[in-house]
Amino acid sequence: DYDLDKAKALLDEAGVADGFSLNLYVGDNNPQRIQIAQILKEELGGLNIDVNIKQMEWGAYLDATADGEHDMYILGWTTVTTDGDYGLFPLFHSSQFGAPGNRSFYANDAVDKLLLDARNSSDQDLREDYYKEAQEYINDEAPWLFLQDGENLTATSDKVNGFKHHPTATHFLSGVSVED
Repeated sequence: DYDLDKAKALLDEAGVADGFSLNLYVGDNNPQRIQIAQILKEELGGLNIDVNIKQMEWGAYLDATADGEHDMYILGWTTVTTDGDYGLFPLFHSSQFGAPGNRSFYANDAVDKLLLDARNSSDQDLREDYYKEAQEYINDEAPWLFLQDGENLTATSDKVNGFKHHPTATHFLSGVSVED
C-alpha cells in the first residue's frame, strides 16, 4: 500500500530523514522509461530525496550500469527462452554482476544455490520449486522494484493458419498462411 508516513518513518529509522540525493540512470531510447524516471523523481521528492535523472545514450548507459556507477536504474528484461533460468540466473545470481545482467549487484547465497540447483536439474517440477523459492527470497529482499509487467496480445483472423503466439511478442511467420 502507498503509505507516505511509513516511508518517512523508515527514512528516519535509517538516519536520512532530512533527505539525500541520488542518480537515477535511464537509457535515452525508451520514452516510457524516461516518463517512469520523471514520475519517480516527483514521488521521491516528497520524501526529500533529490533524484538526478541521468538520461544516457544506450551504449554508455549499458556500460555505466554494468560498472555500477548508478544509485538506481530503469531497465527491462524479456525472457526470450521462456525458461526460468534465463529469467532469473543472469539477473540475480552473484556470478553475473554487471554486464551479464545482475546490474543491482544482488548477492544471496541461498538464491545462488537455488538457481544453480534449478539450472542443473532436468526434473521440471523440481526446477519449478527451486525457482519459486528463489523468487520468494528475491521478493522479500527487493533488490528491484518491479514497476511494470506488460502483456503481449495477438489477434488473428480465422483465415490465418499455423500462427502461434510467442510470449516474447516475436512473431515467427514461417509456416503461416492466409486463406482467401
